[in-house]
Amino acid sequence: MTEKRGQVTLFIIIGVLLLLIMGFGYYLYSQKSEQLPPEPITKQQPTNKISSFVESCIDQTASEAVIKLGSQGGYINLPPQIDKNPTSYLALDPYRILRVPFWYYAGEDRSPTIPGMQDQLASEITKTLPECLNNFTAFSQEYTIKENADIQTRVTIAAHDVRVSVSYILDVEEKATGEKTKLTTYNTILPVKLRRAYELAKAIADSENTNAFLENKTMEFITLDPKIPLTHLTFHCGTLRWRVADIKKELQTVLQYNYPRIKIKNTNVEPYLYPDEEYQRLATYDLADFMKTPPNVPEDPIPEDAYEYFHFQWDVGSTNFKDLTANVIYEPSYGMDMKVSPSSGGIMKSNVGKGSSQLLSYLCINMYHFVYGVVYPVQIAIREDTSFNGEGFVFRFAMPVIIDNNEANKDVRTTFNPEFTTYENNEEFCGTTSTNPLEITVLGRDGEMPETELPYVNLSYECLQYACNLGKTTATDGHVKATGFLPQGCSNGYLVAEKEGYLTTRQQYVGGQQIELHLEKTRTFNLSIVKSKSTSLTSVEPLSPDDVVFIQMSVIGKPYEFEQFVTYPEEDSTAPASITLVDGSALYDINIILSRKGSEIVYGGFTGNWTADRTMMKDKNTLQIKVVEISPAPALGQEAQVFDYLNDNQLYKQALQPAFITTG
Repeated sequence: MTEKRGQVTLFIIIGVLLLLIMGFGYYLYSQKSEQLPPEPITKQQPTNKISSFVESCIDQTASEAVIKLGSQGGYINLPPQIDKNPTSYLALDPYRILRVPFWYYAGEDRSPTIPGMQDQLASEITKTLPECLNNFTAFSQEYTIKENADIQTRVTIAAHDVRVSVSYILDVEEKATGEKTKLTTYNTILPVKLRRAYELAKAIADSENTNAFLENKTMEFITLDPKIPLTHLTFHCGTLRWRVADIKKELQTVLQYNYPRIKIKNTNVEPYLYPDEEYQRLATYDLADFMKTPPNVPEDPIPEDAYEYFHFQWDVGSTNFKDLTANVIYEPSYGMDMKVSPSSGGIMKSNVGKGSSQLLSYLCINMYHFVYGVVYPVQIAIREDTSFNGEGFVFRFAMPVIIDNNEANKDVRTTFNPEFTTYENNEEFCGTTSTNPLEITVLGRDGEMPETELPYVNLSYECLQYACNLGKTTATDGHVKATGFLPQGCSNGYLVAEKEGYLTTRQQYVGGQQIELHLEKTRTFNLSIVKSKSTSLTSVEPLSPDDVVFIQMSVIGKPYEFEQFVTYPEEDSTAPASITLVDGSALYDINIILSRKGSEIVYGGFTGNWTADRTMMKDKNTLQIKVVEISPAPALGQEAQVFDYLNDNQLYKQALQPAFITTG
């Protein structure tokens, strides 16, 4: 019994000791715990507050970038070759803030690519995002936010939206609790059909470059507009005249009001009145069917909008773009360059023509055929209305329309013909030059010497409306040459060589560092005009005081053009009459009319070819031109007989050939 009590006491003592040890250990642990800082709490997922703010800034900057890219033809910032050349884009405001680039320029495809646009957008978002974030000052009272890496952006232009992913590591600490968060990636999706708009733009540009739809449409407008003369024969006494400025204004107005009528097939356009089958049935008929007796015409009525269907519908491919609207836009403020030939001093004139003397002897016949050179820009605006949650999105680009000799210019799609361009020396355009020098030598005759290197030839480079001075040819290292640098903004311009006493030479630059140009020397002669009666071709007499002679001489069969127009005597001029010819062998086509002051009657003239050479010119200072005067004098209304004589009578042509003479 005593032994059992001792065992119980021992267990009690051991238990008490264990409680004391455990209590002491807990005391020591609690003391130590109070001295240690709290264990940090790390979350791998971003907090909604900061992350949402960053993503909202990404959404804002990305949207602004996409809108800017769409407004500038797929470019956030224009490439240097476009930015430095004012003729390679369409400026939509006087300050050139909004500029729409030509997607095709001087033989170069300058349209953007999808990867290129993605890179531009990513770069723009990376650049502009910090401004929107504003160093997170909106959260400075609650959080300490530190950047742990630079911003990296990736953009994907998907089928129906634009997706933006940004990597931007931020260490965020909440000041009140010390809670820390690490943010790494942010994503946003822009509801904008950029890819769709771009694909339609490419289809339109490719179709235009392949089929010249707008050039053909322009020539159609010129042909059909009665206010724009092209080719015609009309019975009208007296010369018909038009001002080139008026014709240009008329064409600009026609384009402005007719281009909105163009419907691009397979886009969102107002439907035609009938199904396609009705119009295609009409396409099986041609003009010959309507000219038959009786006419072979459709039995059913022709749709009222058939003309619109066949003349204003632009087929750019079979892809369905029904969710997009595309407009072709031209405004007179965009500008236009126009050259019309023949014209002089901005005036276009008809020519009195030749008709049948038996049938048309009582009529005044006017014939004209004008050749147009026209260059102007158009804007293509593509709109998608559901983008940006119903606010819509517009993608713009520009194209040049070029008519050369009444036809589409397919070889140099955006190079203005220098003959109908007014040039100015633009410091910015001409100052940005290539790094490779161009060496130019100019050859020509000087006096009686054979062709040699010519000094003091003024050289320039003409591109669109700009002319850049390249200097003069001078003697260097035993040769006469000039060294210059071409502007970077245009690779298919014209080298121009000018020297007094020579014909101006224009030669298109197609590459190379050593260029050789040739100048044709000219010579000016005094002009003397005498006449012979058609009844006495062997005797000549001076012109009567009331006689007026109109002379047109042009060189034929040469690689250059040279034409002279002379009125004798020249009104309000006391200087001796003169005429300039090529100083060498040349075949001339001559057309001369003899009339009277204040009269519209043609009394005679000269029509034919004449060959001149240097031997005939030697030691002579005057060109004597001989004209025939019809006898008896024709009356008003007998112009047809006069022109029959001038064109067909060979006797007077042989007897009255021009000749070089010496006068005192």
